[in-house]
Formats: sequence, structure tokens, C-alpha cells
Amino acid sequence: MVQAGMITGFDSDTLESFGHQFAFLQEAGIPMVLLAMLNALDGTPLQRRLATENRLKPLLLADAALDTNVIPKQMTSRQLLKGTVWLLNKLYAPRNFLQRLQVFADQLPVDRVDATPQTDAPFWGRVAGSYAALGSDLRDVPVEAVKLFRGRDTHGLRTALVFYRSAVGVLRRWGVWDPGQGDLAQPDFRSVA
Repeated sequence: MVQAGMITGFDSDTLESFGHQFAFLQEAGIPMVLLAMLNALDGTPLQRRLATENRLKPLLLADAALDTNVIPKQMTSRQLLKGTVWLLNKLYAPRNFLQRLQVFADQLPVDRVDATPQTDAPFWGRVAGSYAALGSDLRDVPVEAVKLFRGRDTHGLRTALVFYRSAVGVLRRWGVWDPGQGDLAQPDFRSVA
């Protein structure tokens, strides 16, 4: 299974880059995506260059995934945060996660022996309970995901479902979980120009 680590806020990134990243990940069928804003680490050539350009600022948050010490080149810092939060929510809206799982499942061979979740009922029971605790909007994600993998090896599915559950939990703890943003074609930058 392929995982992706994506960064927002490169000098070449524009307001359209968030939508391009989403489209790429959906088409590639990569269910597990780590996403963070670009940070210039101490002592790196990037940090030295940005210091020379007077484009460094202090980190305000303890978690650098939603903060950056880089002053973006083609957008404001608030637009970068808004776009990154939109992309996280767009990627992890249940419908979009399931679409990436479908692309991934379609690349797997169909086994002659049905590899359905009955082979490990305790694990699948824990997954079902964990998702049910997230609420009605996420309760059916594992059930729908299993349907995509009928007759296929579910090892990657298991990993993706555990990762997804964790990602949603993190977004909720950060106070940025808003799956309704998954319905937006692009981030709404009007309020943060």
C-alpha cells in the first residue's frame, strides 16, 4: 500500500494548488495521506534563503502541521492555512476517502478464496465500534469499504481504516474537522484574503 506525504506552501504553490493536490490523490487512489504546511527547519538551505528574503516568522502552534514559519510567496498565511484545512477535510470526507479506496482496491487482484472480514471478527468488531463512536456520518465507512474489497486481500484496507480513524480523530482534536468542506470544489478564500 502506498502512503503519501504532501506539503502545502511551497513558493510555486498558488490558490489553485490545493485543488490540484486533491485531484492527484483521488486519481492515484492513495487512501493514506499525511499533510502539513512547509516549514523551514533550522540550519537548512531553505531556512537560510528565507531568512535572507525576510520570509520567516515564529511558529505559533505546538503542532507544525497546521502552522508554518514560512511566509508564503503567492498567498497570505491565512490563505495557506485555510487551503490546508480545506484539503484535509476534502481528503477525509467519507465519500472521498471511499473513492480513493475504490481506486486502490481496483488495482488488487481478485483472489479465488473470499478474503472477507469474517476471517478476523474481533478486529472488525473493534473497527465497527470505533467508527460507530465517531457518529452516524462515519459509522458506515468500514461497511462500505469492505464492499470495495470483496474477494481481495484486505490487509491494505485494514491499515487504511485504522489510519483514517486516527486522522479524523486528530482533525477533531485540532478543532478543524468539517467534512462539509468536502462538498466545496475549492477553498473559500473570501474571508481570509
